Amino acid sequence: MKHKAGLAGFIAAGAVFAQVLTPTLAHADHASTSTTLSAEVHKMIPSGSVIIPEGANKTPFLSVDMNHNGQFEYVVLYKYKKHGIPLVGAMIFNHQNGHVQKLWQYTGSDVVMPARISVKDLLNNGKQEVIFQGEIGAMANYYEILAANNGHIRSIFNSAAYRLDIGDFNGRGIDELATWTQDVGNSYVIQMYGWNKSRGQYQKVPNNKTPKYFKNTVIPYYNALKKRKNDGITPKGIDYALAMAFYDAGQYKQALTEIASGLKISNNDYPPNSEFLALKKQIKRSE
Repeated sequence: MKHKAGLAGFIAAGAVFAQVLTPTLAHADHASTSTTLSAEVHKMIPSGSVIIPEGANKTPFLSVDMNHNGQFEYVVLYKYKKHGIPLVGAMIFNHQNGHVQKLWQYTGSDVVMPARISVKDLLNNGKQEVIFQGEIGAMANYYEILAANNGHIRSIFNSAAYRLDIGDFNGRGIDELATWTQDVGNSYVIQMYGWNKSRGQYQKVPNNKTPKYFKNTVIPYYNALKKRKNDGITPKGIDYALAMAFYDAGQYKQALTEIASGLKISNNDYPPNSEFLALKKQIKRSE
């Protein structure tokens, strides 16, 4: 359990998809679903693929204005088999002058159903980003965010995690990201990401740079978990997780209270006392 990373948890059955915590764009224009267009798309995806309808209207091609120029790109999600293994892929393309041009395609061999495509203006610049996500294991999903830059589509974030939260947690107009990765039982390591304009990528930022997120999301979860018994995490683990959450929320007094509670429990329990003492030193330096 890494005390610098922070902890959080979210329990749900099956895959946990990106949690978009601010309103998503709901543009519903769609590409032509003519036989000719479908035939052209099928030439660019694995043989035998079955297109998965997306969007509120469950159409085969979801339209996205990724360049904010009134000309739409289109996203298709599909399932196929490779050596008998069921997999999921995705492709972004445009359709101009009767021609289909592939702009991006996920060709990995690890994503399975359930999977989905989401659309959101993460950077508050009028452009729509595409979020591709799908299951890669019982407790993990693959997430990739695609954006347009000078007419080209590129990845600005990708990660394997149990959960991805997306929202303007700092109130600055640009979304931050929070990945949740399973640690022990119902404990999850949280990593925050912020937009790096100069590099054009989402990059890791210290968790304590988004205190409202931990105050409004993480602390309530662990407070509720603390009231339950035998729920996949030891009392000492809950004390540590809450201490970390309070620290990242900037509530140092409450964090020290949880540390004191955890240190009363046997050092043989997880996490060891050294983790609590290291966090205590970190808090003292921050005060």
